[in-house]
Amino acid sequence: MVDGSSISGKVVSTKEFLSSNNSWLHLHKISDKQARGAIRFTQEELDRLKQYNKVVLAMVGNAFTSVAPIALIPEDTETNN
Repeated sequence: MVDGSSISGKVVSTKEFLSSNNSWLHLHKISDKQARGAIRFTQEELDRLKQYNKVVLAMVGNAFTSVAPIALIPEDTETNN
């Protein structure tokens, strides 16, 4: 991670970056199936994450991951595609 607070910047560890920015970041552990969209988030889970009012970083185990867009559409939500 790079700390851009100084003109030259400096490389910092992920642990240091997360510690310094925990006021606006939330780490959220999910399963591999959830990351791939095989298991979707429930509406309650999505609502709870929104209440944090932080940037949510998804993690599978100890690794950061992306989340398939389909995982963010609750199963009970009808789509008009």
